[in-house]
This record gives sequence, structure tokens and C-alpha cells, in this order.
Amino acid sequence: MFFLKTITTVIGTVKAVPDKIQTLCANTGNMALEILTRVEMELSIICKSQSLISLCRKKLCTCDKIVGEISAGR
Repeated sequence: MFFLKTITTVIGTVKAVPDKIQTLCANTGNMALEILTRVEMELSIICKSQSLISLCRKKLCTCDKIVGEISAGR
């Protein structure tokens, strides 16, 4: 739960998210699916779609992909 509290606190602007996700990726050995599972609600709101989460559930994305998609506002 500490993880979710940290994410929720950090998510103040969409700009802050890619940096935070990149940090999490570095700390978890690039386990994109695990990261998305933990922050699914926040990512859904920011991305305004399920496409990125869907990709990661199929294990077709990397942390770089997550950061790129969020940065692009998808």
C-alpha cells in the first residue's frame, strides 16, 4: 500500500508521471506489467484509455513504451 500512496502523492500533473514511472521501472528491473498492475487506476485516468494497460497485460510493452504513451497523453 505504501507504493500506491507514493504514486498517488506524486501524481499531481501528467508531466510528473513519466519520470516517476521511469524511476519505478529502474527500481523493479523493468517489470512493466507489475508496475501497471499497481498503478492501473491512476494510469487509466491519465491515459484516458485502456490501450496501454491492455498492451502490457499481453506483455507487449516495456517501461519505455509506458513512459512514451503517457507522455503523448494516450
